[in-house]
Formats: sequence, C-alpha cells, structure tokens
Amino acid sequence: MSLRIAELHPVERPRERLEERGPEALSDEDLLAVLLRTGYAGCSAIELAKDLLRRYPDGALGKLPLGELKRLKGVGLSRAASLGAAMELARRWERREDRGLPLVDTPARVWERLGFLREKKKEYFVALYLNACNRLLHQEIVSIGTLTASLVHPRLCS
Repeated sequence: MSLRIAELHPVERPRERLEERGPEALSDEDLLAVLLRTGYAGCSAIELAKDLLRRYPDGALGKLPLGELKRLKGVGLSRAASLGAAMELARRWERREDRGLPLVDTPARVWERLGFLREKKKEYFVALYLNACNRLLHQEIVSIGTLTASLVHPRLCS
C-alpha cells in the first residue's frame, strides 16, 4: 500500500511545493497530481499521475477525448473534465502567445528577418531562437567577423 499525500513530509507534497517554489519547480507528475487532487483507494494522486504519464507519454494524455479520459481508472467524469479543460486552456494560451510572434518556417522568411545583412561589409553570425511552432522568440547577433570569416564558439549561443 502506498503513502497518502497527507502522510508525506510537507516539502514533498506537490501543492505545498507549488505554493513555496512555483509551478516551474514541479515535475509533470506533480503538476498532474495537483490537477487530479486525489487518487483512489490504494493509489495516491502522485502514483495515479505517474501511471497516467507512463501509459500516455509525450502529451498523449492531453489528446484523449473526454469519453476516453473518464474511463481511465481513477479519473472519472469530474477529473476528466478538469484535465480536458486544463489541456484546452493551455492550447488556447499557446496559440495566443504565437499570434504576436513572427513565423520563420521557410528560407524566404529567414531572409526577410536577416535582409539587413545585405548592406553589411563583414560576416555576421546570427542566432534565431524559435519555439516548436517555428515562431521567433528571440534574435541575436552572436558574432561579427571580418570581410570573409566569423569565429563563433558554441558557448556564445545561449
């Protein structure tokens, strides 16, 4: 039989760590356990979260329809609705964030971003930092070289 979350030391409890250190300090399992709130007889919310993420890796859990979610052991309609709503809210917010960011998904669009280099007389090494949807998060000139070369060390690209 597993330990209930209430039996854990306070520094090990997901909600308390969330309050103390913020959401970025929690693992995926801990964040999911917070959303689930409780487990079921013999299985804590943390164990349930670990099991669900093991069975549905790489975000597959968030793609399950409500009907499938609610049939998972320990989930049911109420938790399935909470999970489905949280996943949809995350998707919507991600799309909103992308709206203001330039799309850089083709060589032509890279050229649009870096066209200012046409007039330059030296070599430039420019880093374009993109998110998973090829939206530009940050652009940085890493190195300005000579007429024919630009020296760059990997440590400079961060």
